[in-house]
Amino acid sequence: MPQLHGAAVSSCSSGYMITTATDSYAVGDAIHVVVRGISSDTTFRGILLFAKDSNNTIVGSWTTNDLFVRNVSCGGVIHNSQVDKNSVEAVFHVPPNLVGNIEIQATIAKTESIIFINCYKVTLTSRVVNELVTTISPLTSEPLNTTATILPSSTTTSNPPPDNHISVNVSWTFDSENVTRAHMAITNLMSAEWAAIALTQRDDMGEAHVFICRRLANDTVDVNRYINPSGHAHPVLAGSEQGGTFTAEQQIFENGVVYCQFTLSNFTTSLRKEVEGIRKLSQSTRYHPMFAIGQLDSSNELKQHAGNARTVQSRFVQLSRAETIEFNVTRLKKKSILVQAHGSILVFTWILIVSTGILFARYFKNSWSNNLICDKAVWYTVHLTLMSASAILTVLGFMFIFVYNKGGWVKEKEEFAHAIVGVIVVGLAFFQPFIALFRCEPSSPYRFFFNYLHAFVGFVAFILSITAIVLATIYFTSIFLDNTAWIIMIVWACWVIAIFIAFEYVQRKVDSSKSSSLDKTQSSDTSDSMTKESGMPSFPLLINRNDEQLTNFRQQRLKNILLGLHALIAIGISVTLVVLIFQTD
Repeated sequence: MPQLHGAAVSSCSSGYMITTATDSYAVGDAIHVVVRGISSDTTFRGILLFAKDSNNTIVGSWTTNDLFVRNVSCGGVIHNSQVDKNSVEAVFHVPPNLVGNIEIQATIAKTESIIFINCYKVTLTSRVVNELVTTISPLTSEPLNTTATILPSSTTTSNPPPDNHISVNVSWTFDSENVTRAHMAITNLMSAEWAAIALTQRDDMGEAHVFICRRLANDTVDVNRYINPSGHAHPVLAGSEQGGTFTAEQQIFENGVVYCQFTLSNFTTSLRKEVEGIRKLSQSTRYHPMFAIGQLDSSNELKQHAGNARTVQSRFVQLSRAETIEFNVTRLKKKSILVQAHGSILVFTWILIVSTGILFARYFKNSWSNNLICDKAVWYTVHLTLMSASAILTVLGFMFIFVYNKGGWVKEKEEFAHAIVGVIVVGLAFFQPFIALFRCEPSSPYRFFFNYLHAFVGFVAFILSITAIVLATIYFTSIFLDNTAWIIMIVWACWVIAIFIAFEYVQRKVDSSKSSSLDKTQSSDTSDSMTKESGMPSFPLLINRNDEQLTNFRQQRLKNILLGLHALIAIGISVTLVVLIFQTD
């Protein structure tokens, strides 16, 4: 370039920079490269972008959708015209059979007489395996470290599969006509997936302006503008009334990279809020950039992103200056069978088995009094069987997740709350049978203490189990892909309250009926005694035993109906949650 322009090489300037989407490569990678000025008013006129291997040989090929640059036959990218520009973008494609580091260089011509050579470069290292081999020296008896480098081959590699890592690179420029030109490049975005950048004034999931690039199932690409009016709400399409005019430009899928380009223009200075309660998008406002990755359903509608596929960056960006932002995420692995077993066992245990066992112990002690199972009352045998099974299953479910996490805790984020509550439930469930086993004899004056303690521990564990499952449905979005499970658990919590209220009402009616019957019997005995003392004929008060038995029968039948209804609902909710746990992405 100096020869073309007849200019001397200038000293390096700190006003420009070159960035890449990654600092390492594997054969076949497509790496997004951006050369830009540090600030929006730092421009350049000419650019030559190329890559060299360790032997100083030009390597690789380039593709670009940038209007300011074009490919050259010698293997590189050069400017299209000598207009001043703030940034250029291109994608470098790593050639096969490449060994060693790659150096990507940018020669920048600020003007025809000011040219910077060998000033802006990035080194990409080959992704390799480092194996540590420890030997003992007979002279020093000290460990010596030797490193063996294994080059990538067609059969063995230490790298994760290419589709396991998603890289999003977003950049934009701002020109003199107050137009923001944005460019999104997403590597390894699969069919029926979407990637989004959002601009929010909060550093969490607050209201946001969202730009979503979708790769449809047929590999066509589109980009559109949305708003997220209430943080976690599903994004809705937005128009110019939300600030600025959105214009979609190039949208293609090429060489494994999804490209989405759009412009934002015609901004107004109004700061009034719209119906959705979100402030208009402004080029002069500072925003936190937020990224998210998710899937599309069969109708190409957005599905909720997974838990680890969303992040808000603490830095600020602005649409009135050039910016480059990157986001990298590892695609979630398939659901582990250990995690699925853990969730399924504990859902059935605490929703169906434990709740039914509690109802038997509290409301069926006087039911089926003429029948025994193993010389024990029916309620006692059923309660003992259900609760013993629940204790065993709870410990079993805990062991599954213990093995999955290799004996460790989950990260201390939102998911940690589920782990803490779950451990408390497991502890209470483990000790509850021992509290019952070592209680006093029925005739002991301290028996009531053990009864109340046993009931208290059981109810606390049951309530905490609902809490633990609700926390799991909210925070483990890799397991529960949407809000369905959370809504189901809210329904379950409401049903638990309703069924206990219904049983308490019926039980009080039973107790009231027995009390009334006892009063009538005592009154009859008193009347008989008085007539005998007076020598008068005895006319005993006749109590309609048939009416009393009919009332008891109706109340018992009502309790049986409530129990059956509860069992059906508990089974339905348990099965639905298990289906959601095993639901594929």
